[in-house]
Amino acid sequence: MLVHRSNRAETLVHRLAAVCSEPLRNPLAREVVAVQSLGMERWLAQQLALQLGVWAHGHHPFPRRLIDDLLTAVLDDAPAAVGSPFAPEALRWAVASELPRCAHEPGFEVVARYLSDDRLGLKLHQLARQLAWLFDQYVVYRPDVVLAWEDGADPDDWQATLWRALVQRLGGLHLARRAHAFQAAWPRAELDQLPERICVFGVSTLPPLFLQLLTVVGECLPVHLFLLTPTPHYTGDLMPRRALRKRRRDARRAGRQAAGGDEGNPLLASLGRLGRELQQVLIDLEAVASDGFVPPPVEASCSTLELLQHDIYKVISRRPESGERQLSFVVSSGERPSPRPLPDTRSLRLHRCHSPMREVEVLHDQLLAMLEADPELSPKDIVVMMPDVDSYSPYVQAVFGAASGNRYIPYAISDRSAQQESPILVSFLRLLQLPQSRCSASELLELLEVPAILARFDLNNSDLERLRQWIEETGI
Repeated sequence: MLVHRSNRAETLVHRLAAVCSEPLRNPLAREVVAVQSLGMERWLAQQLALQLGVWAHGHHPFPRRLIDDLLTAVLDDAPAAVGSPFAPEALRWAVASELPRCAHEPGFEVVARYLSDDRLGLKLHQLARQLAWLFDQYVVYRPDVVLAWEDGADPDDWQATLWRALVQRLGGLHLARRAHAFQAAWPRAELDQLPERICVFGVSTLPPLFLQLLTVVGECLPVHLFLLTPTPHYTGDLMPRRALRKRRRDARRAGRQAAGGDEGNPLLASLGRLGRELQQVLIDLEAVASDGFVPPPVEASCSTLELLQHDIYKVISRRPESGERQLSFVVSSGERPSPRPLPDTRSLRLHRCHSPMREVEVLHDQLLAMLEADPELSPKDIVVMMPDVDSYSPYVQAVFGAASGNRYIPYAISDRSAQQESPILVSFLRLLQLPQSRCSASELLELLEVPAILARFDLNNSDLERLRQWIEETGI
């Protein structure tokens, strides 16, 4: 397995294009490039089309689906993960069925006490959903634990007992067991069903089990892992400031010298935990790395964002010293840059808004100003990231969709859940919630606004407006 690292996504795309430009033996075979989100898939397809001239017939599975496809190709034992009985969406029903049966066994006293007043079964299904997610995490990140449970380990642990009951009910074809069988069968495995080449692009982290399997597969076919990482330096010993203070405080109380540790750059220390863990796993696997880092500029004319990228790249930190816009270096490594003025640019902006709706309105205004100021900038060059796409998508549609004329900006919303993508599914879920809701007039009108429901009752938009007027006039 060859690991390509860079702090620039453009460099990684260029390297991926160079790999994909080498034709596969089978001209009808699909190029496998795993990604972590639908938005990354769309952007990557556009960039590859620009660099290669055309990009078609690519296969972009998520990492979990890629691993499951590899296991199925070698073991030929199970369908895709989405149809597996151990998928969290399916496992929750098996857990809900097994919990009442196991609640009377020794060790389940806590569970039995929690479910004792659950007359409607709501707490049972909430607990089953949480346990299904937890077992899925065990299978991915602690495969040795669940395999030991199946062999009889921890007989007094109620989670182990419940897991053994689930395996007996559903069979043992979960990811941890299949991965173990895959590694045992690999030296003698048939490779005809495997892709000729595997690329994994733009992932921020991967479970150690996935990396181990990709390393094994990389012994017989090309496997390329493209990682976007902000610095080439080792960051495994970085610790957030609060953790460092706690360590030093505990050391003083114990009367001993505090162990090593460094904050380095505060952003890298506090927000880079997943990247540090992935870096350590790759070091343990002795993966071959091919670096393509581009040091950020530090000229006098560099922007605030470039200065921040430079400090993260060098794993150093700065803070205001004297004056409102003066920065000095805080000792965190061997490099000591001299104090310098904070660049007077607008490359990094913070907007404080009182609601999500106002956030999107400010975003729309800022994008209009940017597009007007830079004629070479187009909407396809802009990516807007948010912590929860589903919660923000109604506001995005209300603001960006209602704009017209010169204020209209073409947009598309990616990475939404299936519930948000399907208005009919949302309406069906709302109908299921009607017995527990007040069933207000506004809720019924929202259901009628769905075109499929409106057509089912032979109504049109004018009829809907008339119904809305009647409801308002009668005061329902």
